[in-house]
Amino acid sequence: MTVKDDDVPALVAPPPGLSVVEGESDTFTVKLATAPSAAVTVSVTSGDTGAATVDPASLTFTASDYAAAQRVKVTGVREGASTVALTGAGGDYDGVSAAVDVTVTAPDTSPVFGKTGAEVFVKGEPVAVDLLVTGGNAPVECSAAPALPAGLALDASACTLSGTPTEVREETEYTFTATDADGDTATLTFTIKVEAPSLDDAAFVSYTDVPSTMGVGSATTVTVRMRNAGTTTWSSAGGYALGSQRPPDNATWGLSRAPLPSDVAPGGTVDFTFEIAAPATVQAHPFRWRMVRGADGWFGRKTALWNIEVTGPSFGDAAIPDRTWVKAEPIEALTLPEAIGAAGALTYALTPSLPDGVTFTESTRTLSGTPTRLQAATEYAYTATDTGGGAVTPHVQGQGGGGVGGRRVLRLDLGRAVQDGGRRRRDGDGDDEERRDDDVDIGGRIRVGFA
Repeated sequence: MTVKDDDVPALVAPPPGLSVVEGESDTFTVKLATAPSAAVTVSVTSGDTGAATVDPASLTFTASDYAAAQRVKVTGVREGASTVALTGAGGDYDGVSAAVDVTVTAPDTSPVFGKTGAEVFVKGEPVAVDLLVTGGNAPVECSAAPALPAGLALDASACTLSGTPTEVREETEYTFTATDADGDTATLTFTIKVEAPSLDDAAFVSYTDVPSTMGVGSATTVTVRMRNAGTTTWSSAGGYALGSQRPPDNATWGLSRAPLPSDVAPGGTVDFTFEIAAPATVQAHPFRWRMVRGADGWFGRKTALWNIEVTGPSFGDAAIPDRTWVKAEPIEALTLPEAIGAAGALTYALTPSLPDGVTFTESTRTLSGTPTRLQAATEYAYTATDTGGGAVTPHVQGQGGGGVGGRRVLRLDLGRAVQDGGRRRRDGDGDDEERRDDDVDIGGRIRVGFA
């Protein structure tokens, strides 16, 4: 307190250095040193209202109460500082002033952790965890016990956990402590576990309803059972599917990927049931699959290699016995062999044109009629074609004419059947030749002679 001459006008206020806590209030007093000649108004203003506010904004003194101290309330708004200015006006106090320095301090609070819940990390994958510490008087520092897994570190001042774990560790309980500047503390306890990286793996279990043979263009429904042998859960959202092999993603059987029907946890099995369509090429085709994730993330073991023989129509081992037809006499109706192994409906044709008077009825596969002219030995092709495009053709080979009993006759001599196209057959001169279509031939002769 400064002692002034009672004859000199002055504002009497506490010495500088008033301290107030943020969010709280305190007061100081003001009075006049001398009796004024008239009423005096003292204005009260805060230099930084963002740090502190004052109330009231002015004080009034008269000659009768000039020595009575009046209070000014100062409220801390935020941590910082402000100067409260006091300025007189009237009654010999014009321009007389004083100042009070105000310091606003943070409230004395303890730190608080905002993080909740356990943490599960993966070895080799980066970690970033904020412990969410608030409150306390700065600076606040954090510590952890016991020692964190290798590769992880705690930033003491930021109270954050980061790094990349380099070892697998079982679930372990850790205690984190936050300590502020004046020794207030808070603790947080939670568990940390470090797991091995996730692994995609698969094992083949079984086939169901996968055929050994299929006709060209035919379709059937098959089931492939797979087991999740890894540590990840398969899901369609994760891009898991069953993909064809030999080569990868081929569409030999009408599709290259079979969608995952449901999520599959580690150790679980799943049945992929889907329709396959036989290709147009008559041969053995490989049937093999493998699990895939995304565009080309093949993993796990392939399914067993299974070969499906794709066949066209066949006459099997069918044969037609010798026949003799006499010109101008009705022939005994002859039903030609029916093809087997076709994909869908069959149509039949016989070429070249039959002798005049003899007809071939496709619906019954029957030769009938009455020959009206002579004909030398001629080779005929009898063809069965299915809706999948497969065809089988028996050939009737001519071997020249001859007299039989002096009458003109037509003789159809059909021999043994041969195998499907793409395999070896015996031709007319006894040599082997390679078949490259999907026909089946039946050899035979037609000739006209005299009896």
